Amino acid sequence: MLSSLTMMKTVMQLARLQRCSTAHLRELQEKRFRELLRFAIQNSAYYRDRFHGIDPEHCRLSDVPTLCKSELMANFDRLVTDPAIKLADAQRFLDDKSSPGRLYLGRYSVWHTSGSEGQPTIVLADRREMALICAVRMARGNCLPKTYRNVLRHLLRRSRVATVRVGRALNPSGAMLDYTPRAVRPFVKILALQHSEGIGRIVERLNEFRPHFLTGYPHVLESLAEQERSGRLRLRGGLVQITSIAEPLSSSVRETLQNTFAAPVLDIYAMGECIQLSEGCPQFGGSHVNMDLAMLEVVDGDNQPVNPGAAGSRVLVTNLCNHVQPLIRYEVNDVVTISPKPCPCGSP
Repeated sequence: MLSSLTMMKTVMQLARLQRCSTAHLRELQEKRFRELLRFAIQNSAYYRDRFHGIDPEHCRLSDVPTLCKSELMANFDRLVTDPAIKLADAQRFLDDKSSPGRLYLGRYSVWHTSGSEGQPTIVLADRREMALICAVRMARGNCLPKTYRNVLRHLLRRSRVATVRVGRALNPSGAMLDYTPRAVRPFVKILALQHSEGIGRIVERLNEFRPHFLTGYPHVLESLAEQERSGRLRLRGGLVQITSIAEPLSSSVRETLQNTFAAPVLDIYAMGECIQLSEGCPQFGGSHVNMDLAMLEVVDGDNQPVNPGAAGSRVLVTNLCNHVQPLIRYEVNDVVTISPKPCPCGSP
């Protein structure tokens, strides 16, 4: 079981990496990519066949075949690296209303994606990955200056975090709360709200909780801003940060939230298959890719890379942290643009 001291050490290490050069992060990304390829070939029957003839030590990224959602689900049992994991069993586990917070097979977090592309995906993660996802949010998913002193102060103050969930249980955002490691609990106090509770009850509970951090879908956050302006919600002055997830955040809604709550707004771009993909920039909008933890390729309809500054037709995502269900060059039909210039905030 991960201890709180180990969690604190991980958070500090992740914060320190934010100050490294882009070149150093690329080296780390490359090292972890090769490790993932080797592990997948050795432990996944699907990848052993799919990557036959590919040298995991020296192949080019473009030599590695992509993986689409239908292939993932059709080959689920052969793709996972633990033979005890079975798609039918995992689906029954998800259908059980008592499952949130319980570990599948006693050792795996499990959730489903929204199915916005026509088919939900079932995603699994072990305790190590879930702890890492929480640690990266604590280290990078906030607007506090990334110094050891500030990170330590942030950890020890036991911040109050409120999240308004939308949709069924065991979706990605809900899974982060349901599977929060015990090692994290000394550092944060969490209030998980469900949008179906109704705006009146949500406002009442938020006023009682007085969160430092508020997370939600943009349309939910916009409705809370209306409640704040009306005087029914009273979070201004206490909020340190607002985080937008799961939907595109328009510049007008961002401005409304900032002006209403007098707090910076972070816009996270990620998906259930790679929750730790990026963190929002508190100063200039957009998101910073956590390139030590994931790879993001912006490509055209033929999976060829597009130039920075141009919008792609889809993205290819590689989760460098998930060795239970390796997702390598995984196709997601999102339209994304990589900035042609470094972020003015200085993040690598």
